[in-house]
Amino acid sequence: MANGKSYFEHLKSLVMAQKEGECMICPVCGKYEAKHNFDCCPYCCFEFDPVQIEDYDCYTGANTMTVNQYRKWWNYKMSINENFVFTDEEPTVQCRAVEFFDVCPVCGKKFNKKQFYIDNPECGGNYDGAICSKCGWIRDLVQAIEPDMKNGLNKLSVNEYKKWCLSKKGGKK
Repeated sequence: MANGKSYFEHLKSLVMAQKEGECMICPVCGKYEAKHNFDCCPYCCFEFDPVQIEDYDCYTGANTMTVNQYRKWWNYKMSINENFVFTDEEPTVQCRAVEFFDVCPVCGKKFNKKQFYIDNPECGGNYDGAICSKCGWIRDLVQAIEPDMKNGLNKLSVNEYKKWCLSKKGGKK
């Protein structure tokens, strides 16, 4: 964390610094104005974590995804339906992100976090860019939670990649 502070020390300093009545615009969708830290956006489900708002690539905190990953997800959803609201689907994006945070959505292999260097810019601090040693899928959390999304770190969607992997194995799992 910045300046040698732990996440919680940094969070405390940011919470204390927020002025009473100061509003924050949702950094993901821009549709909601929060008056308090840890309010939840009713449009995209982003929880207003001050540390994640300060560092858009921070993966530690109230949200499973970083602000940048959340924006990528939101833009994908808006490209499909410009009137999308997260309550239109179950389970929420946060639940799906937790499910796929450290598991390959293609083959189900658990990512060995000890193999990854968190500070590696290719991993983006949250293991995105890491390659599954079993099937070769490049970890992209947003593609994992949106299995039909193309053009993330993988050119194929998760569902297309699964089909491709099965065709290489002759249809056997």
